[in-house]
Amino acid sequence: MNEEIIKEDNAYGWMGFALPGLLGVLIILTTYMMYLDARWKDEMSARAPVVCMKIQYGTRGAGTVKNPDEIYAEYKGKTYHFAMGRKYYRSLHGVDTIAVYYDEASDRAILPTSGEVRHFAPLYIWIGAIGALLTAGSIWQLVKTTRR
Repeated sequence: MNEEIIKEDNAYGWMGFALPGLLGVLIILTTYMMYLDARWKDEMSARAPVVCMKIQYGTRGAGTVKNPDEIYAEYKGKTYHFAMGRKYYRSLHGVDTIAVYYDEASDRAILPTSGEVRHFAPLYIWIGAIGALLTAGSIWQLVKTTRR
């Protein structure tokens, strides 16, 4: 009798609990890593020096997030890659250098940003909440099923 109730509640067996729960955890971790990267960029733009890098070449994408316009610039013999939107890419037409923030300790260079964490905070909260709801719903279904 007990096995029939479990099968009626969840036709997919343990996969019905595990997949949404793991997906929720993955969404939360991904959102947290995105937040950490944006916070690091904000901190670096406040304290890192601005350097001018010589533009080697640029490629024009579709101007979307998936296929952005790209610039390849050289500094101290190393090539750096910058993905950007169409408007910023067009503003660089005809110039031979680009001003970027350069962190010598991590050997990373970023384009000037302003308040990326503050700007994307509602998005991080929204996506993290979706992950938390998926995880909580999966745990709730597991608890509800095991109580029977």
